[in-house]
Order: sequence, then C-alpha cells, then structure tokens
Amino acid sequence: QGNYQSGHTTITNKPLAHVATHELAHAAWTSDQRSPKAIAAGKDIQKVYKSWVKSGGKGYGSYAKSNVDEFWAEASTKAAHGTADKYTKAIKNIYKKYQL
Repeated sequence: QGNYQSGHTTITNKPLAHVATHELAHAAWTSDQRSPKAIAAGKDIQKVYKSWVKSGGKGYGSYAKSNVDEFWAEASTKAAHGTADKYTKAIKNIYKKYQL
C-alpha cells in the first residue's frame, strides 16, 4: 500500500498479488533474453514503451519509468489486476502474439 500511496508502483486492485505478477512478467520477458521469440516481442514492447514515455509516462507509477523491463512488468501487472487502457491492451496482445 505504501508503494501505491507514494506513486512508486502501478495501482491495481490486487495489491497482494502485485509483486508476484510483476516478477512473473519479468520471467516471461526481459530485454536481455536472446530467444528469437523474446527478441521479436522486444521490438513491439519497445514501441509500446516509447509511446508511453512520449505521452508523458502516466498511469504506471514512477518505477515503470526506470526502463523498458520495469515498464513491461508494471504494465503486465496492471493488465492482470488493474483498469484496462491502451497500453494494457497492447501488452495483452503482445503476450498472445508471441505466446509469452
């Protein structure tokens, strides 16, 4: 709850599941993975991340601004436990498209 109140993390409706989902998202994809599927997904993830940053980087907490990996994990968490927006929809599409 403290991370929500401080604006550090993305607000979701499942605070107890937040950390687990965040870490599972890292297991599904990080920018240092080198499989063909991860590299291909990374190109789409980078596009979503850059779009989010360009739009002002709001709605995902300050931690998501750290780098593309933390954005991915926070956006994945919001996609699973939060209110949908264009970025969560894009993230869900990436999971499906690349079978992450």
